[in-house]
Amino acid sequence: MDNLLISEDLYGRNLNHFEDDDFIDRLNNRYTIMALMLCIFIITGSLYVGDPINCWTP
Repeated sequence: MDNLLISEDLYGRNLNHFEDDDFIDRLNNRYTIMALMLCIFIITGSLYVGDPINCWTP
């Protein structure tokens, strides 16, 4: 039980954290999420902003 208390700080973060990915992996993860979010905002924005659908009824 003491090891559990020592290995975590007040916020529950693990103090003995080990990362096996390097700088490029972390950079890739960050920019992939940012690129996907940008695409989502562009596509969603184009659906709501712009020319509305013109319905033709005879």
